[in-house]
Amino acid sequence: MTTNLNPIKMVMLVMENSLLVDVVALEKCYRVLDLLCEQCVKQQGKNEVLAMKMHYISCVLQKCLAFLQECDDNLDALLKRLLKGRDSDGFPQYQEKFICDSVIVSLFP
Repeated sequence: MTTNLNPIKMVMLVMENSLLVDVVALEKCYRVLDLLCEQCVKQQGKNEVLAMKMHYISCVLQKCLAFLQECDDNLDALLKRLLKGRDSDGFPQYQEKFICDSVIVSLFP
């Protein structure tokens, strides 16, 4: 998809691609990425970096899928959540929590 792994940029790429805004297409995409992640871990050479990248992209697509099912084909609510910063200093807490949760889930399934 892209070398930019920022979740906001990835959600915007999903929004720009009309084929990916479909719930069924997103389900297929994140399942394929999960399978690729498993394959990278089970290989004899074990490519952990690629497996982690596939897992992270899969998590972003799963979050997009959840918001599409919840908000009737609209990812704007997810973008607003990811962009909203803390009142005191503007730090994007939701984005930070999402990234940390994605990494923790991959380390401790």
